[in-house]
Amino acid sequence: ELFIEHRIYKRIEECETNEAVQQAVLRGLRPYRSQLTRDLTSEDVEMLLALQIKRISKFDLARNEEDKARIVQELKEVAKNLRGLTAYAIAYLQGLINKYQKNYKRRTQLTTAEEIDVRELTANELAIVYDREKGFLGSGIKGEASFRCSPLDRLLIVWENGRYQVLPPPEKMFVDKDVLHFGIYDRDRLFTMVYTTPKGAFLKRFNIGGAIMNRDYSCTQDGAKIKWLTAEPVKEVKLKYRQVQGAKTSEQSFELAKIPVRGARTRGLQVTKRTVTSVTAK
Repeated sequence: ELFIEHRIYKRIEECETNEAVQQAVLRGLRPYRSQLTRDLTSEDVEMLLALQIKRISKFDLARNEEDKARIVQELKEVAKNLRGLTAYAIAYLQGLINKYQKNYKRRTQLTTAEEIDVRELTANELAIVYDREKGFLGSGIKGEASFRCSPLDRLLIVWENGRYQVLPPPEKMFVDKDVLHFGIYDRDRLFTMVYTTPKGAFLKRFNIGGAIMNRDYSCTQDGAKIKWLTAEPVKEVKLKYRQVQGAKTSEQSFELAKIPVRGARTRGLQVTKRTVTSVTAK
């Protein structure tokens, strides 16, 4: 613009060398340095010299001023929009909607995105099998599945001596042949159990509660053996005893509503000193 507007190109008409041409252009633009964003380079001069200059009329200069003013105003508008980019984007999109919504109907539907429960999504991914004959349990064992679960679930395993563990679903794990209960771990699930010791039989209702994974716990006393265990709802338990001379009864029933629910590691209620032969529930 400065090169043409101030007719600096006319300075090169009498120059006899390329160096003289370069210097003429640089001297001609020197008074306007404040209007430039940086110092001129030789590449800039070559670019100016490559311009095909035609006759410049007052009309051309006036139109150039108008174009320059328009461009400056557009740049100011762009800078303003960039400072409030979010509001500008919303207004722009709303303008498109207002302009085209009558001719282009919405094809998508508005709906609410629901959160996906990964545990629910993979709830049936693993089939857990217990091979009692060989003592292995896991999802990689052949046989009829006892239940299906998610890799995110935790399993509860209870052995006949009252030992129990909470652990991730194994692919193949040796658990021995005396597993009494195994299933998906639920800390609040209610269990009812009868176990025996040399001192007699104990009845207890309990929740497993919290547990550290892969750590051994016990829900009975040392030297005990679980006679009966269930996680199903039960109202009454009936114990049958070994026949002994002089005993007035051979069985006894207990209403479970009267038995308080305790923690897994509590002793429970001693209900008899006699030998229990069987346990039934209803």
